[in-house]
Formats: sequence, structure tokens, C-alpha cells
Amino acid sequence: MKMNLALFRLPVLLLLTSLSFGSCKKKGCTDPSASNYNDAAEMDDGSCEYEAITNQLKGEFQDFYDDMAFAMYQDAYNEALNLQLTVDAFLDAPSAALLQSCRDQWVLAHIPYSQSEILTGAFGPIESLKHSINGWDFAPAYLDYLSDSLGSGIIYDTNEIPKLTAQKLVDLHQRDHPRYMTLGYHVTEFLLWGEDDRNVVNQASGDRSFQDYVLTESDSLIKTRRREMLRSVVDRLVIDLKEVADAWKSGANNYRKEFAAFSERKSTRLAITGLVYFSQYELGRNRILEAFNAGLPNMEESTFSDNTHRDIYYNVMGMKSLLNGKYGRTDSSYVEGTSLLEIFEEFDEEEAAIIKVLISDIEEGAKAIPDPYDYNLSLELQGGVGPISEFQELLEKLGDRITELATQMDMGIKKDLPQ
Repeated sequence: MKMNLALFRLPVLLLLTSLSFGSCKKKGCTDPSASNYNDAAEMDDGSCEYEAITNQLKGEFQDFYDDMAFAMYQDAYNEALNLQLTVDAFLDAPSAALLQSCRDQWVLAHIPYSQSEILTGAFGPIESLKHSINGWDFAPAYLDYLSDSLGSGIIYDTNEIPKLTAQKLVDLHQRDHPRYMTLGYHVTEFLLWGEDDRNVVNQASGDRSFQDYVLTESDSLIKTRRREMLRSVVDRLVIDLKEVADAWKSGANNYRKEFAAFSERKSTRLAITGLVYFSQYELGRNRILEAFNAGLPNMEESTFSDNTHRDIYYNVMGMKSLLNGKYGRTDSSYVEGTSLLEIFEEFDEEEAAIIKVLISDIEEGAKAIPDPYDYNLSLELQGGVGPISEFQELLEKLGDRITELATQMDMGIKKDLPQ
């Protein structure tokens, strides 16, 4: 059979013609919503970029971050003021009931600060004050008596430290050793609860008597010094928290103004760094995993009050606020804005969905951590698995995923964050 070559050449000619015409069209990004849109382009070449949209989201997130930081620190400051008033009332007329009121207010006062700990990556004033505000792994015998070291601590050291003034406590804080702390929430906690029951099986917190603050003729000097220490430590906590809150106040010449001047990329990178650093490294490794590795169930943040399970839960609430763009204030109002998850979704919807599920799992994991924390940690040290170790593993997963995503987004997050 003889092939008709004319019929064969026709479709080939049409194809070559169409390619020829197509190649004459100017290529580029034809999507008007893209940051590199080319209005002269006739054919999309797949080069569209959406940096402008992402930068707008980052700018809106930066505004939310500023507002949330101020709200968290202001809440912490206001609750510290309430603690100050409660302690003053207790010292005016010490009683078991008023001591319990101080303890209850201490718990309330620590909640907003626990949520704010995810802000440390912003490198504001909190960096120089966080050990004065919330240092927790300290030597209580440096301050006051313990059951096996009666008459110890700077409260009893009337020769070397004749007067326990507020400024003297500032000067002594971590002066000779990182564990020699004289300031912050947890020094206040020790002064209110006393030493924790070292036998975790008893599942008991500290049980300091209000009589430690009742002046009597026989030991008025020591009790006066203990009263001065409690009052001065709380007063200094109020001062430090006010400094941090004022640094984020709108309309002032302060750190907030400096942070707002950062590029959208830099401010978002700092926020992500703070989230990963605190959740994966500070909370997950330094506070939880290190206690597992050392086999020390008493190595916990709020050891004297057995409040650690609550500290962890509100740490997670801070993480959730940052990711979801909504912070619930102590007065029941809300600070809302563009969330970190929205920025993640713009880059990778699937990965953002995974992170969203993970933070929900972490919240449930925090709720599942039993009270008291030290006793339940001791059980896991024997059995090797439980809600605390499972929670820590979830923090690892979250930190890894956010770090990997941020790296893909070219956000400058290092994979080798400090441990």
C-alpha cells in the first residue's frame, strides 16, 4: 500500500506552526496576585512568587505579636501586684488562712508568666531579667532553713549580711553560683511553702507554717529578716515585670518600637525561634528530659508548691496563642490577630495542618500530666513510659517540624539550636 505523504506532512506542519507561534509569546508570571506579576507576559512560565502576600501576613503577625507580648507581660505584672497586696496583708497579721491566700495568689500570678515564656526568642528585656523573674533550679538552703540544715541560709547570716535590704537581695542574686538565687517567683514560692517533701511517695508539697512569720521575743530578729525577704522579693518581682511590660507598651520609645522596625521576615523569624527554643529545648529537654536522664523526680520547676503540672499546661497555652493568633487575658478579654499558622499555611498547607494537629495533641498531652508531677515522674522512671515522657516526645516532634518548615521557608532558623 502506498502512503500518502501529503496527509502525513499536514499535522506535522500544524504542530510546528503552533510551537513557532507559541515561542513568540512573551513569557513570565501572569498571575496579578503574585509579587513578580508581569503585565507584559502573554504566557505563564510557572515563575510566580507570592512574597508580597507572605510579607503582608508577616506584617500583620508582627502587629499581633507586639500586642500579645504587651498583654501577657501586663497580665503578669497586674497579678504580681495582687500578690504584693496579699503578702502585705499576710505580714500585717500572719495567719494560716492568709498564708493560704498568698499561696493561691502565687499560683494565679504565675499563670500569665508561664504563657509568656514562648516570647523569649524576641530578645527583648526579658533576656536579662528572666533568671531574676523565673529562675527555678536554685539551692533553697542558701536562703533559709531546711529540715536537715536548721539555722542555715542568708536569713540566719546576721554577721556577713547584717541587713537584708531589697538592693542587697539584687546584689546577692546568683553572685557566687548560678543556683544561689534570691529573687523571683520561685524564691517567693519557697518562702510561702517551705521545702518540698523529699519523699515523693508521700505526694505532698511544702508545708511551711505561718508561725515562721509571727514575731516573738525569742526569735524576732530571724523572723523579721524572713519577713523582709518575702516582702522585698515580691516587691522586686513587681518592679521587674513592670519593666518588661513597659518595654512592650504601644506608643513609647521602647523595645516594642525597636521590634516593630524589624523587617517582617526578621520579626517572624525571632517569633519562630522563641517558640522552638522554648518548647523543644527549654521545656522539653532542659526541664523534662534532663530530669529523666538524671533520675531526679524532684527536679521540677515549681517543686515547693507541686504546681509544675499547671506551669506546663500554661506554657502550652502560650504556644497555642502564638500559633493560633489568640491570647485569652486574665480579665477574660482576648487579643487576636494573624497567626503563625496562617503564615505556615501560605507556604505549605499540608505541613501547617500537621502542625495544627500536633499542637492540639500537645494540649491534650499537657492536660494528661498528673498532679503531683514529681511523684508521677518517679513512676515513669521505674516503668519507662507514661504521660510525661509521651508529652516530651510530642514537643520534640513539634520542634523538629517547625524548624524544618522554617528552614524551607528560608526564615534563618538553624537546625542546631542550643540545647
